[in-house]
Amino acid sequence: MTEKIARKLINAVLQNAYTTDSIGFSTGKAGIALTLFESARFFKDVSIEDHAFDLFQEVLAYDFKDNGFFNGKAGIDFSLQYLIRNQLLNVDDDLFFTQHQEVIDTIRKVPYNEQGMLRYLDDYFYLETSALDSPGIRKTRQSVLVSYMLDIFRKIGRETVPKNAGTFYRLSSGMLSMLNSVEHTGKTDLLFDQISEIHEKMVLADSIIDYPLFPLHYYLYELTGNRNTSPDQGKKMIRECMKNLVYDTFGFRQRIDMVISIYRVYSFDRSMDYRDDAGRIIDTITDQETDRLEKKIVPLIRTNDGLDFSIGSGISRLLLLYIYWDEINRGVFPPHLMELLH
Repeated sequence: MTEKIARKLINAVLQNAYTTDSIGFSTGKAGIALTLFESARFFKDVSIEDHAFDLFQEVLAYDFKDNGFFNGKAGIDFSLQYLIRNQLLNVDDDLFFTQHQEVIDTIRKVPYNEQGMLRYLDDYFYLETSALDSPGIRKTRQSVLVSYMLDIFRKIGRETVPKNAGTFYRLSSGMLSMLNSVEHTGKTDLLFDQISEIHEKMVLADSIIDYPLFPLHYYLYELTGNRNTSPDQGKKMIRECMKNLVYDTFGFRQRIDMVISIYRVYSFDRSMDYRDDAGRIIDTITDQETDRLEKKIVPLIRTNDGLDFSIGSGISRLLLLYIYWDEINRGVFPPHLMELLH
């Protein structure tokens, strides 16, 4: 993808960002603004930065009812911290701290036992990346979250064979992706071990891994976690999945995440070289010509509400892949990029 094409994508984002109904980090204006700040720095373009600032001001002025990460206060707070931490935005410290503390106080009051796995994952990630909460409080809350997540997996594990293999592998892949973007601990190892145990049941029942991101995320945890065992399990899974890889059915986000995960695995283990597969996937979402690019990606990002420009699964995610491509291609994965794309 050329700079000319990337700038056209940025213009498309700018034309649609202000009319996007969603405000949050994953699906709306906060994540889009963050991508525009990154784009402004990459291209050294003040006009893009001005738009990013205006859009983020609109986000901060919104009266949030949702306290979650996906589309609520926690995600906005994460965005603020990210921008400040990476010197993309200067804000009034007192105002920022007050707003941050409100989010933290709200999260502390959440009755975790009434929530689902995805909310637990989001809250764990938020607490892990939250710079202003005390380490003691953060670890206590994370321990509670891990306990609830373990309970969910243990219920699945008590089944002779989990009823829905596809759901298990997608859920586990999302969890491993999050765990691979934060610091590993004994608690996160417990989650990994529980996932591994259930996967073994799947293997014995001849279940097929129909979600190729799972083995990639699994192997990355084996390589980077507090593991004492040889990571042969993950290698074997990757080789089986990549041998039969059919990416025509992948969604837009899954294609981007497959590319990044393939390169990240290769950066740790040169014997696991599937960069040619990554190149073929990239060819399905990029092009040197605008018309051809539109034909490729519009069907993938079309939703009931129009085209998806979000950081979660839309054009903003593709722009981040472009901005950080040189680093990814060299096997360099900045921690802040892994936070953005977790």
